[in-house]
Amino acid sequence: MFRLIQLYASDDHALVDVDTDGYASELAAWAEFYATPISFFGVGRFDAEGRLVDITVDPVCTAAGKSGLCRGATAVVDTDEYHPLCGDCGAWHDAISLRELAKRLGVPVHPARRAAPAHPQNGGDPTRSLSHRIARELATNVADAAWRRHVCRELTMIPRAVNGLFIGVGALSNRQVLDLFPALQQLAGELPAGIHADLRRAAGKPRSPAGLAALRLGLGASCH
Repeated sequence: MFRLIQLYASDDHALVDVDTDGYASELAAWAEFYATPISFFGVGRFDAEGRLVDITVDPVCTAAGKSGLCRGATAVVDTDEYHPLCGDCGAWHDAISLRELAKRLGVPVHPARRAAPAHPQNGGDPTRSLSHRIARELATNVADAAWRRHVCRELTMIPRAVNGLFIGVGALSNRQVLDLFPALQQLAGELPAGIHADLRRAAGKPRSPAGLAALRLGLGASCH
């Protein structure tokens, strides 16, 4: 049995969160991994007793810059949010090797053998298309008032694409959050009323993607 895996940092430990849906094959699990707009760490393999046997991670670096995703080969993970990174991108983060991560988790961790798709498979779905665009562009464009207005106008028509906001905000480093915090607060104030209200409620659950985004947008008691 295969399930999607998320990791959370707790001091020098990694906490494992397991998605409830199970898949009969690793291929099916990875298909869902790339299709869902929610960010996961990798795919876990479980034995007949439900014990985690090993974890495979995205084989492609998830760091994003002005030219888009890096797409180098995964070699390390950052210790803030456990994003898979190549060696070059990992040099800019507090990162550990996959072998070190395996020691923390007590199970083997290795890159998936299947290559990640070159581009998200949107299949003409406007919700997914907008979600991916927000996630991809947020870090470099959130300080642009015109970009914020455009995104908020689109979210008014396609509110489910807010998942892209969770992904984009969640992918920011702590330093980026500090640098961009005024713009993030402005974005929060410009969001459609329904989304703004939902995020305020989500701030009470900071370990969820929505809760983390809410805090980083200045909608909770503190910024993380």
